[in-house]
Amino acid sequence: MEINFKKLNFLVEPKNYQSFWDNFLNWEQNDLKFITENGEQDKIFIDLGAWIGPYTLIAASMGMKVYAFEPDKVAFQELKKNIELNRFKHKPEIFNFGLSKLDSTAYLYSNTDDFGKSESGLINYKNQQNTKKTLIELKKFSHEIDKIKSNNLNNKIKILKIDIEGGEFLFEKQIYDLVNQEKLYCILSYHHMVFNKNKIKKNFYKIRTLFNQIYIDKIYPSKNFLSIANIFKFKK
Repeated sequence: MEINFKKLNFLVEPKNYQSFWDNFLNWEQNDLKFITENGEQDKIFIDLGAWIGPYTLIAASMGMKVYAFEPDKVAFQELKKNIELNRFKHKPEIFNFGLSKLDSTAYLYSNTDDFGKSESGLINYKNQQNTKKTLIELKKFSHEIDKIKSNNLNNKIKILKIDIEGGEFLFEKQIYDLVNQEKLYCILSYHHMVFNKNKIKKNFYKIRTLFNQIYIDKIYPSKNFLSIANIFKFKK
């Protein structure tokens, strides 16, 4: 199946995901538009929580060097298939493990009746009775970033995209440190809702996020001091 998005073209395997790809042009439009407007050929795009590859495939179609991380084994196999169907200037490098503050192992929960459906995460917050779980490897975020940098001395990291169903809170400060150190853009899908059953914990993490965002420039959806931005960049 061929996907056409803003003059970018790539192939995907639609089996099991036909409905998603049929409606792709209406999916997360602001984030995808941001990538097409700010991505740059030969620059680096890092995709944490790559799922079956929508962001990875867009960035690769633009000629970006992509490093994609997806610990869900079902989604990872679909990601791999979709990449193999295409010939990109830079073939995305993909990794079947998650990232966190330290090297460790943890349970990954499907948060639905099976894996591969985009809601897998380290916190069992949804469909708790029927969710599945599997043990996965987590590697240290800062070490993996350093590896990418050391292998790309002439290519700058341009965009960091993170959508990991609450796992972002395990290394949130390191994310903001990287954004400012490397002067890059970040698309971070926050999942404070994973703490809906514990209002104190949820409010704590919201306040912590707002504090971290003092040190960056907010882009979308709001630049308001009391609003959390999902797209932001380094502080000038």
